[in-house]
Amino acid sequence: MTITSLHFDLNMLARICIILSLLVSTSTQAFITSVPSTASSTASSTAASKFRSNLHKMSASNNKEIYGVPDSGWTSPKWNWGSAMGTGHDCAAISRRNYGTPAKRQGLIDDLLNTREPSDYEEVKLAMALFFQANRRSSLAFQFYGEVLDLMAQAECYEGDDESMNAKLFVGDLQKRYGYIEDVTPEEKIEMNTLFYECEEDWDLARRKCAGLVLTKLEYVELGP
Repeated sequence: MTITSLHFDLNMLARICIILSLLVSTSTQAFITSVPSTASSTASSTAASKFRSNLHKMSASNNKEIYGVPDSGWTSPKWNWGSAMGTGHDCAAISRRNYGTPAKRQGLIDDLLNTREPSDYEEVKLAMALFFQANRRSSLAFQFYGEVLDLMAQAECYEGDDESMNAKLFVGDLQKRYGYIEDVTPEEKIEMNTLFYECEEDWDLARRKCAGLVLTKLEYVELGP
C-alpha cells in the first residue's frame, strides 16, 4: 500500500466517522425532543382529568333535585342513571307518567316554545334524556343526541354552579346535532343557530325554545317518552 492510498483511506475513514457521528447526534436529538412531547401530552391529559374531577366535585355541591325526590339529580350518588335501583329510576317513572300521552307531550312542547315563564328545566332535561335513550338506535340523529345523553349522565358539563353557562353548553350541544335530523330545513337551522340572538341573551328562554325545537323535529309527540 502506497502512502498516497493510505492517506486516501484515512480521509475516507474520517468522513465515514463524521457521517456516523452526525447520524447518531440527529437520532439522539430526535429522541430527546420526543420525550418532552410525550411528557407534555401526559401532563395535559392529567390536567384535563383533574379539571373534570374538580368540576364534578363542584357540580355535586350544586345538585338539583327533580320532582322533589330526595337525593335525586344528575350529580347525586343515589341517582344511578340506567339502573333499576336509584332515584333516577324513580324520577323516570314520574316523567313517563307526566308525558304518557301525545296530548301531554304536545303540551310540553307548546310550553317550551310559546311561554316566557320559567320552567323547571331539570324535568325537561330528564324527559329529553328518556326520549334519547329510548330511540338511540333508531336513526343517525338519535345516535348523535345519544351523545348528549352520555354527557348528562357524566354530570360534568351541565351541572356547574353557573346556570347560565350550563344552559349555553347544553344549547350548544343540542344545536350542533340539529342538522343531522333528516328533514330539517335551512330556515329551521337558521332559527336554531340564532336562538341566543332572537331571545336577546335570555339563556333560560333560549334553552327552552331549543328543547322545544329538537323535540318537535324528532317527533316526540308521536314517538312517546
